Amino acid sequence: MAEWNAYFLGELAKYHDVVVFDNRGIGRSETASTSYRINDLADDAAALIEALNLTGATVVGWSMGGMIAQQLVVDHPGLVGKLVLIGSMPPGRQSVSASAQVERILSGGGGGQFNKIMSVLFPVEAVQEAQKCFASGMFSPDSYARPRIPNSVAQAQRILIKYWKLDDNILERLRSVGVPVLVLTGTEDKVVPPINSILLSKILLHAKLVEIERGGHAVMYQYPREVARYIDLFDAR
Repeated sequence: MAEWNAYFLGELAKYHDVVVFDNRGIGRSETASTSYRINDLADDAAALIEALNLTGATVVGWSMGGMIAQQLVVDHPGLVGKLVLIGSMPPGRQSVSASAQVERILSGGGGGQFNKIMSVLFPVEAVQEAQKCFASGMFSPDSYARPRIPNSVAQAQRILIKYWKLDDNILERLRSVGVPVLVLTGTEDKVVPPINSILLSKILLHAKLVEIERGGHAVMYQYPREVARYIDLFDAR
């Protein structure tokens, strides 16, 4: 949960009750095994929604979280009232991956890795401000230390994303999703190219596409107030 911008969450919380959580293997959520798929993470989210007795939840998923949200709405349609997908991609073979150079940076390590990651998450003019945000503007509840993702979990995530890109079955099931969907992308997203959001807006029956000029993959860090207002307006429909 410490990957969320605190200011963005604060903007959302002005008009909504906001719930954030750690996926299994991340932060304080444990996992007995790293052999899991997107559907397992969606089942985890469904269990949380049910435990909190939420009805008609607006589910917001960023990047891989958007993939989990898509799986959630097809596997547990009664739990989702509306869906917001930020910088995400559809399942199946038509999804478009990042360039080989970006993939190498995302999976690499060594010196200067933080700056390299910043360079692919944001357009060049936004990197300096984003670095300040990551240093002091992250959501961090009391006594919650910002966690490192274990290598085994990072590898498991790369594998489940690989399988997601091959899952044409989920793609077909998405075509019949009946809930309203807001699809948000930054026009400069290097991690999940914007064409993926365009594809999602065509696959999902009741989707509205918003493209944010000069937005990178972490567009809600660059434009927290604007992205929150798009979600507010969508949720009020």
